[in-house]
Amino acid sequence: MFETGIYLPTGAGKVAFALRSELGDAIANLLVDGETASGIHELTASETWSYHDVADALTELSGKNVTYTPIEKPEFEARMRERGAPDRMIQFSIRPKSSFQIMGSPSTPTHEDVGCIARGH
Repeated sequence: MFETGIYLPTGAGKVAFALRSELGDAIANLLVDGETASGIHELTASETWSYHDVADALTELSGKNVTYTPIEKPEFEARMRERGAPDRMIQFSIRPKSSFQIMGSPSTPTHEDVGCIARGH
């Protein structure tokens, strides 16, 4: 992605990225507080970021110009198939996702998220 940029069928949509460590903290809080019996809990970050924001963060972190180019779903599916992705992965990648804030706590800023992802954390 540092050389080619980001190509996704997300348009101007935004995503609420959350680190595994934040999700783990939220789950631990649910279990300790006994909140698990109250229903379904969807966990994600409190702020949303566009893929233009992600590209900007990657540019800043890597020193390389990373761009985001929105593409249509059929082109995205074809690109994934060319790379050998199974249909199940492709369908999971393009389906809409919903989000809610993690237990009212602030989430890690985009730059830190991207840095952790780039380092494999």
